[in-house]
Parts: sequence; structure tokens; C-alpha cells
Amino acid sequence: MDKDIVRARFAKAVRSYDDNAHVQRQIAGYLCHLMAEYGLGLHGHGAKDSEFEVLSTVLRSADQELKAVPTGPSRVLEVGCGTGMLSRMFLKDFCPDRIWLNDLCPEVSSMLEDLLEPGRTEFLPGDAETVVFPVNLDLIMSSSALQWFADLPAFLDKCSAALREGGILAFSSFGPLNMSEIAALEGISIPYQTLSELTGLVSGKFDIIYAEESEAVLSFASPEEVLRHMKLTGVTGLRKEPWTRSRLESFCSRYSDLFSDPDGTVRLTYHPLYVIARKK
Repeated sequence: MDKDIVRARFAKAVRSYDDNAHVQRQIAGYLCHLMAEYGLGLHGHGAKDSEFEVLSTVLRSADQELKAVPTGPSRVLEVGCGTGMLSRMFLKDFCPDRIWLNDLCPEVSSMLEDLLEPGRTEFLPGDAETVVFPVNLDLIMSSSALQWFADLPAFLDKCSAALREGGILAFSSFGPLNMSEIAALEGISIPYQTLSELTGLVSGKFDIIYAEESEAVLSFASPEEVLRHMKLTGVTGLRKEPWTRSRLESFCSRYSDLFSDPDGTVRLTYHPLYVIARKK
């Protein structure tokens, strides 16, 4: 995928993201809950299972003792911080000495001003696959970002190198059912991985503490509203082609035919995956 397109689309959505990224907000909240309960041994403010329409597959390492970080993580990196949604939730539970907020889009810095604190909180712009990470980290966390990466195995190696021994990697990504309606009509999709494939990659350098997948289905009044939602959340970074009138009419007609519900609305599926892992 073209990361210049991804960056440009997200940059345009910086101001509208928080008001429209409802599923991404739930995902970030649930990831915080999982980090607190499984990765860091505390009970946090994150979302609970009841907030989701969940089709869960839960994998736990039965033979692995879950050890809490006694004082919470001291050095933290968030990858793909966006507007700071995850870090704001995280900082309700934890008070790290240093936290770095990384994002592909430098434009998001204007949305992070309330979080940035000299000597404690630093914005680290750039592609997480190439930018230099801080070292000796206690925690690397990421919500709804890793699906955009070109070389996930190399990124996981990079995370392992940046974490201290026993450090935690906690992230959410998306699985093959994500926006399957769009893929079915447009014939283009991110090469999403299954939860099993994802945990298989992670387990090379990490012990899996917890892994889960769920499904969230949003309803919209029309296919046009689906496209508007995608534009306002910046998740349209796969094609440069403009939406001509004929293309739009064809898309909307087919979307209504295939993905309408009895109440007249149309649906859009999200398929979040969650992984909490400890560096070996």
C-alpha cells in the first residue's frame, strides 16, 4: 500500500476523527482494559466486553504466570497515536516517567498539545517502521494501526529490540472480516491477517499473554453515509482514483442490494484483533 496516500487521508481527517471514530474509541478503551488486567496486572478504566457485539476467540497461555509490573510502566511508546485517544485513556490509569507518542502524520501534533509535557511526553513523528525508537521500554502499545504496516515481522523484531527484558507489547489490529463489504464491492483490501496468523508472528519474539478477536457492526442510513464515515475517519487510504458520479451510483446501488438490513439501514463490519504479549 502507498503510505503517502494513507498519511494524506489521515491528515485530512485529523479534525473530524474523534467525533466519528466510535469503533476505534471502543477498541482503544478495551485495549486499555486488557493492558491493565493482563499485561500490567491492574484493573483499568477501559471498555468492558458488554460494550461490544462480540464473537470472541480467546487464547490464553495456561502454563504462563501473569506477572504484574509492580509500579506500572515507566517508559512507554505508543505507535500510531493519532489524536491521542489511547494515550488519554492510558494516562487515567498510569503515570509513566516518559511516554513517546509516534504517528505517521505530523499534522496530529496539533491535537496532542494537552498531552505534551517537556521532559515527560514527547511527540515522535514518522513511519514507525523506519523511525528510531527509544530503548529500554517497559511498554509498547498501539491501537488500530498495525494493519497498515508493510513488514510486520520486521516491526515486531524492532519492538523486541526496544523493549526491556519482560517488557509488554499490547496492540489491536484488524482481521480479514474488517470492512468486508467494501472489499467485496471494490475488489481491494489491506492484506489482513487472522488472529492465529498474527499470534504466530508475535510468538517468535514474545510470549502471548492474551489474544482475542471480536466483531462490531455499524449501521448507516445509506451507502453514502458509509463513505462519509470512512472519509471522516481517514480509512480510505488504498486508492487515488476519484469518485466519479457513475462510480458512486454503481457502488451505492450494489451496496444497498447486498448489505441492507430489514430496517432499511446498511451495515459496515469492523473486525478488531487484540494481542497482549511479553518479550521473551
